[in-house]
Amino acid sequence: MSDKITVRTKYRDYLNVPQTSWKELRPYWPEIVSAIIEVILENDFNLTVVKKGNRSGFIAPGHFWKKFQENPQRYRLTAARDFIKKLKEKEKFTYAIKKFNANKGVDWLTAENIPTLGGYVYSFCFYLLDYLNGIKSSQKIQYV
Repeated sequence: MSDKITVRTKYRDYLNVPQTSWKELRPYWPEIVSAIIEVILENDFNLTVVKKGNRSGFIAPGHFWKKFQENPQRYRLTAARDFIKKLKEKEKFTYAIKKFNANKGVDWLTAENIPTLGGYVYSFCFYLLDYLNGIKSSQKIQYV
C-alpha cells in the first residue's frame, strides 16, 4: 500500500497526504483527514500543540485530557475542545469514527469519552502536522 493518499474535501482534492500506519484505521482515514482539513480551513485554529506552558493548542496529548478530566478549571483546553466539537459537526468524521468503533464496543463520540477521542485526534493531527501547516500556509498565501 502507498505511503501517500489523495483526500477529497468539499473544497478540493489534497494529494500526497500521509497514510496512517494503523492498518485497522486505513479504511476510515480519508474521511477523518478530510474532516480535519475542512475544520482547519473553516476556522482560525492556531496549529500548535498543547504542552507545558502553552495550553492554547488545537490538539492536546492524552495526559492533558486526563488532567482536564480531573481539573477542568485548571486545564481548560479551550481550543482543543473546540476543535473536537467542530470535528464532531462533520458527518464524515462521526461516521468514520462510529464505523471504526463498531467492532470494539466503544463510542469515542460520547461526552465521557471525549478525553479518549481527544487523545486520538492529537495522534492523528500530530502525525499530519507538517502537512496541515502546509495547507494553512498556502491558504494564507492565496488570500493575501
